[in-house]
Amino acid sequence: MNPNLLSVEEFDRLISFLMSDRTPAGCLDFEGIEGLFAAAICSPVLVSPLEAINEAFGGEIIWKSEAEMADVYSLLLRHWNYLAEGFESGEWEVHIAEEGIPPGELGMAWANGFVMGMEFHFDAWQALIEDEKHSVAILPITVLSGIFDEESGNTEPIVGEEREQILSLLGSSTIEIFDYWRNARKNAALAAHAAQRDPSYEKIARNAPCPCGSGKKFKQCCGKSSR
Repeated sequence: MNPNLLSVEEFDRLISFLMSDRTPAGCLDFEGIEGLFAAAICSPVLVSPLEAINEAFGGEIIWKSEAEMADVYSLLLRHWNYLAEGFESGEWEVHIAEEGIPPGELGMAWANGFVMGMEFHFDAWQALIEDEKHSVAILPITVLSGIFDEESGNTEPIVGEEREQILSLLGSSTIEIFDYWRNARKNAALAAHAAQRDPSYEKIARNAPCPCGSGKKFKQCCGKSSR
């Protein structure tokens, strides 16, 4: 059993915090956060867990104490690791809320979170989107997100057995996307590591593109920890 899997008590504690009035209106719920984390972990360009968490919060959090902040971040980081290890092994369970959710919106929060996660480095995702053979992996996510409905003007949501079939594809589709970008993530990590070992690393201009290939400025990426 994955040691990062949250217990029922930990899960409930995190859900209660995310639903509290101390989180901003734009804060994602747990389902949306999992979708966002999934995309960030699968991303062809490295996204840090803290970057993803801050994006999921959507604004400033009102913390009761430093202990609460540490607890919430710890739980979210553990869930990130749970997902990362599950994608690597091919064994994980998608968390889709059903209670109180309209039939035509099941899985929408998860899918919208994933789409949000893609936006960290959307240009880099184009290779998959335009790949005739593998782009089908992202189809269940885009369908559940409602993107196609917005583009087509369709007002009839997918419900019942058809929606259940699409939901059942989320797990395998995410694993396929994770595997598709495996080499890209490995190369990005190697480039970042090599940059830090290079004697010229300290001479990189703060506003220059980061040598890891993230597309960000050096000061906003690998340069954060060097100076």
